[in-house]
Amino acid sequence: MQSQGSLVTLFRNLVYLGGARLEAGDRAGALAAFDRADRLVPAQNLEPVYHLYLGYAYLQAGQPGRAAAVAARLARAVDTTRLRDRAALRTLERLIAGTGATRRRRSRRSRRTPTPSSAMSRVKLG
Repeated sequence: MQSQGSLVTLFRNLVYLGGARLEAGDRAGALAAFDRADRLVPAQNLEPVYHLYLGYAYLQAGQPGRAAAVAARLARAVDTTRLRDRAALRTLERLIAGTGATRRRRSRRSRRTPTPSSAMSRVKLG
């Protein structure tokens, strides 16, 4: 049986490997590494921040459904008395919401972030 520290190290290495494969264009290899990391350590034995990393990795691989599943498991395991746990869950939920996984695709124009000057240009004076 492996120690908790070695499981976390293996988990982290698999997430890094998946990220490297994704960057190299090997989406299938990346997903295989992320899936292995996902199966490696049960939610109750892993710090919430690691689930945040895994969920983000799934988002980068174009898998918002898998990221949402990680967030759901994290929500069940989170210790609501720990600020760090709540922050990890909230961050992952915001990342998932930002991918458009739960909303319709917007036009290119509506995706632009308004700037103070662009907002002021639409104000009609007098």
